[in-house]
Amino acid sequence: MPDPTRGHDFQGRGLVVGYVQSGKTANYTALAARAADAGYRIVIILSGIHDSLRNQTQNRLERELTGHQEGGVGAADIGHEWVALTTPDTDFKTQDVRILQSPAPFLIVAKKHVKVLNKIDTWLKDAERYLKKMPVLVIDDEADQASINTGGNRDPALQDDDDIEDDDSAPSRTNSLIRSILSRAPKAAYVAYTATPFANVLVNPSALDREFGIDLFPKDFVVQLPRPTGYTGTEELFGITALQRDVLRVVPESDVKSLKVQGNPQRSRREILLKTQPERLPKSLVDAILTFCIFGAVRELRNKSAGKVLPAHTMLVHVSMRKNDQARIAGLVAEQIDLWRSAIEQGQSLDSMFANVWANERMGVDQPADDERIIDTSISVMRKLSVSVLNSDTGEELDYEKNPGRHVIAIGGNRLSRGLTLEGLTISYFLRTASMCDTLLQMARWYGFRLGYEDLIRIWTTDGIAAWFGELALVEQSMRDSIQSLELAGRRPDQMAIRIRAHSDLLLTARNKSAMATSEWDSWSGDHPQTVLFPLDEPSALLSNFQNTSQLISQLSLSTAAYGGRI
Repeated sequence: MPDPTRGHDFQGRGLVVGYVQSGKTANYTALAARAADAGYRIVIILSGIHDSLRNQTQNRLERELTGHQEGGVGAADIGHEWVALTTPDTDFKTQDVRILQSPAPFLIVAKKHVKVLNKIDTWLKDAERYLKKMPVLVIDDEADQASINTGGNRDPALQDDDDIEDDDSAPSRTNSLIRSILSRAPKAAYVAYTATPFANVLVNPSALDREFGIDLFPKDFVVQLPRPTGYTGTEELFGITALQRDVLRVVPESDVKSLKVQGNPQRSRREILLKTQPERLPKSLVDAILTFCIFGAVRELRNKSAGKVLPAHTMLVHVSMRKNDQARIAGLVAEQIDLWRSAIEQGQSLDSMFANVWANERMGVDQPADDERIIDTSISVMRKLSVSVLNSDTGEELDYEKNPGRHVIAIGGNRLSRGLTLEGLTISYFLRTASMCDTLLQMARWYGFRLGYEDLIRIWTTDGIAAWFGELALVEQSMRDSIQSLELAGRRPDQMAIRIRAHSDLLLTARNKSAMATSEWDSWSGDHPQTVLFPLDEPSALLSNFQNTSQLISQLSLSTAAYGGRI
């Protein structure tokens, strides 16, 4: 990253690649602190496109960076205090530019919304006289979302031609505003953070617009964060090491069909959808909810025996992106829970129902008490369950700080697809499909750190979605290997392209974000490939491979000359 104390102006561009839910916020919080120490005076953090993620980020930074909240780093020394221009409840609002006369570093946490970005851009334009001596750092969290230019770039050589129409060839609005914000300061650096950088590395590295300057391609560096100890991600749940874990629960086709609408032309063919009037929850979802109650009991008993505070506990239900569907399924879940509560009030016993589910899920679980106590506590957890629908219609927030120790079933779509942390997540019921690798990976909210309850992670999904994630483990690793090759070669991203393995069913990212991408077939020459995953659900493919291999071996002599050697 450029040194802000150097004499000449600069426009830095970089990329930090992490893992989904792996602690990227902690990393860029440290970057902001180091940048302020080094001489950057304004730090702007772009935190997703939803208020929930922006507010969550602001809260964390006030605890861990500015010291404006209790329980964090504490107040800074006099003369080093941060001036926060946003609050946990309020996005950026226009300020008097004379506030920049303060010697303190300034912090803005904003969501990537055109109106908000335009306010920041206009404010910085008015503050031009101050920015000459104020290096600016923009940290773009979830940088592959909204920031990528899906428009064009206007040729600087044609800027004097009044007949040229700009609208169709200009950069997309969010991208152009970020570039404009950066161009306001003579010394500015942009650092992108994401776990799915497919779009970021496929940007045209030489793109230049006559008004907004260079694009956001990470020309200076790509840094790969190490896999944290204790992290659970694609490889651990769907890759080779997943063979050691009993995590996946297959949702049968009959349950999938009960959640589909047939023949609606307005629906995506890939999307699994709810009926207009579903009569009841599918059995797989009922089992998932009961397992959630049981695992909630296990966590409560573990923490009580250790003398710890009861932790937050969350279940994810992600079936459809449509808010009407989310409302329907939330109503059915709430209705089912009310039926169980009513049964208890009427003197009925639910012990056998919970015991049957516990018998199926207890394998590999570190049991903190006897079966009877676990069942009793499970029923107690069920009676405390709350259901939250997270979308723009409801405006609901999980707000774990105000509701510690709650057991909540979070139902949603796009709000649950990126960035938002679901604390204490154990059970995921996931039927949402996608056509792109980056979208599907970001939906995997079950990734992250599960210290003390790694044995309680369960994912209900379809065979097809599980297979997609299995191949995504290979796609991710190929990208990380290519970034490592870049580092070992000592080359910049604008000098050496990053190669990414293609997925057999999914696009890496949206086509309008990857116009510069080129596909090619590669040779295995000089490599030592290994087949580590077999299509066990395709017997005909396995048989064909076996027959072809047998035929090849039968045609070989004990020693055959080939390519200058012998096999």
